[in-house]
Amino acid sequence: MDPDRVGVWGDSSGGHLALLLGLTEGIEEFEGPDEYRHVSSKVDAVADWFGPVDLLSMSKYPSIFDHDSPNSPESKLIGGAVQENRVQAKQASPISYVHREAPPILIMHGDQDDVVPYQQSVQLFEALIKEGHDALMYKINGAGHNGFTQAHTLDIVKSFFRKHLKPGKA
Repeated sequence: MDPDRVGVWGDSSGGHLALLLGLTEGIEEFEGPDEYRHVSSKVDAVADWFGPVDLLSMSKYPSIFDHDSPNSPESKLIGGAVQENRVQAKQASPISYVHREAPPILIMHGDQDDVVPYQQSVQLFEALIKEGHDALMYKINGAGHNGFTQAHTLDIVKSFFRKHLKPGKA
């Protein structure tokens, strides 16, 4: 492993975590225990497949979940109902940390996702573009909450990582 060229990729909650890792470098509360401060948390590229990005707005769109319910995955993550714990929900939302200098971000989301609303990725993409970030977003027509590991989508991810993790990019 080359610590000077690190890419992270996740789907759903893994996409959420990959985005948080990529967007929060240098933010004190995300840097971990003092004993590991000598190890960089910097990543050089992030691929997000349908990760939740704004916990406070997830319930605005159709879903099989009531994302504001105390039993929703998002509420369990933050320790209580999302709308009753707005500060924690905002802190757990990758969109809260969008900035121009973030590593390159590839977003892929199915337009028929009934778990994490497609609009979540649209919100992230628009926020990144507004900050002047050079993000990429691919809408996967007809795809739900996963199911797009076809060769052409995997080729997009491979190409993205090759471009941003090639030797000499550090």
